[in-house]
Amino acid sequence: MLELGAAAGSGCFAVTGVGSVHSVIALTLVRDHLDHCLSDAVGTLDGPDRARIDEFRHIAKYL
Repeated sequence: MLELGAAAGSGCFAVTGVGSVHSVIALTLVRDHLDHCLSDAVGTLDGPDRARIDEFRHIAKYL
């Protein structure tokens, strides 16, 4: 990943890239966990209550 004698800037880009990937992975795990918990909580809920939960689930993807 980093080479001896390489410019310091290339090392900074590598570290920044790793940090960005870590953030994306963390957000994905949190969103998946939230979706899973909502699915378990609502079970077979129908009607307007289910629609509100589904709307929240959709909005939560953008948090």
